Amino acid sequence: RELRLFKKSEVLAVAASDVLAERPLMKVSDTLTDIAEVVLDTALNLALQSMSARHGLPLRTDGERATLDAPAFAIVGYGKLGGIEMSYSSDLDIVFLHDVDEQADTDGAKPLSGMAFCTRLAQKVMTLLTTQTLDGRAYEIDTRLRPSGQAGMLVVSLQAFEQYQQKSAWLWEHQALVRARGACGGARVLAAFAQIRQRILTLPRDETVVREEVREMRQKMRDHLGSSKAQREAGFFHLKHDAGGIVDIEFMAQYGVLAWSAANPDLARYSDNVRLLDDLATAGCLSRADADALTDAYLRVRAATHQLALAQASLSVEAVTWHSTRMIVHTLWRRLIDPMAQPLDD
Repeated sequence: RELRLFKKSEVLAVAASDVLAERPLMKVSDTLTDIAEVVLDTALNLALQSMSARHGLPLRTDGERATLDAPAFAIVGYGKLGGIEMSYSSDLDIVFLHDVDEQADTDGAKPLSGMAFCTRLAQKVMTLLTTQTLDGRAYEIDTRLRPSGQAGMLVVSLQAFEQYQQKSAWLWEHQALVRARGACGGARVLAAFAQIRQRILTLPRDETVVREEVREMRQKMRDHLGSSKAQREAGFFHLKHDAGGIVDIEFMAQYGVLAWSAANPDLARYSDNVRLLDDLATAGCLSRADADALTDAYLRVRAATHQLALAQASLSVEAVTWHSTRMIVHTLWRRLIDPMAQPLDD
């Protein structure tokens, strides 16, 4: 209950300062992301204390015993959490990773195998965060970005994670990895994840193949999540999912990282769109003018989505009021990803 009250009170304080225009957009998202990380870290620590009191702690893969201060377990944030772009209505896209000996038992009164310990630990974290109370839930949790999605294990080892990313992951999963970063947990596991992420994102890729797969995935998302034909004809534009919206900008940044980071490893340093676009310009992959135009459009749309989230309003807005911003994004989309894209409807 304390987790939920903390989250609600802190988010309310951010919202109040946002409404009073005391905080710029980036500071709002940074603070909302910090709140989410504090809640995640607290939930993990509570779960670890509970599990270790009953079952002890597992062995790491190097044969040393994990400790409460240095657990061989970590939580990776994807999406808005990973991109340091949390909004008022964001859920948490997370993946659980471990570096334990899955077969060796814990050292407590009721020992468990390392794998069973990690699985129960993850389940306990999720319960702490998602249990419905009179104060609501702390957060909605989505773990579908883990290897093999809902069909995969809830918690995966670092070795299995890297092997999956190297041999089995689809390109869209590498796109998701662009926006991933360690959120909380053992420092060694978090550092190992960061190294894996860097290795995967900087793999050599055929630029033409990347462009086509990004284009196809974007079209699928637009067809599934964007405005209907009737809505578009009625003059509505979905700020996130329609052509010229925020996802187009995100996909262009992800395309740049996947297509060009083999030659420019620094492109894979960050997970947030603003710094990704800045690095693409610094590396000469985008012109500074194009990167700045995309960044300005991105921040403008994000600011609007924050305000609509505060008002609990739809992200479908009047298209005509966003025409100039959409044109900037769509023009660059056609130049970078899809020269055959249809002109904007409005």
